[in-house]
Amino acid sequence: MTNNCDLATAVEADGLGSDATGAVNLANAAGQVSARTLHTTLMTLLHSNFAAVATIGQWVDAVRNGTTLEKGNLVESVLNGSAATGE
Repeated sequence: MTNNCDLATAVEADGLGSDATGAVNLANAAGQVSARTLHTTLMTLLHSNFAAVATIGQWVDAVRNGTTLEKGNLVESVLNGSAATGE
């Protein structure tokens, strides 16, 4: 299940020059989360610090063109998050 190792896989894979992840719906005593929300949340977190998150098309283009996908950074992500949520 990728949910159990999404972060570890992507963070570790980033050091090796590659990453890909996915998610499934979860529900347990702690709560519930849809696969879409889980995936979006984890990808947002990863892009803020550890990985360049992109669509398959963007990744294919980068590989074909020999270009590097740009990562986000924590400060920019915090400022954008504050602006997006009004908090």
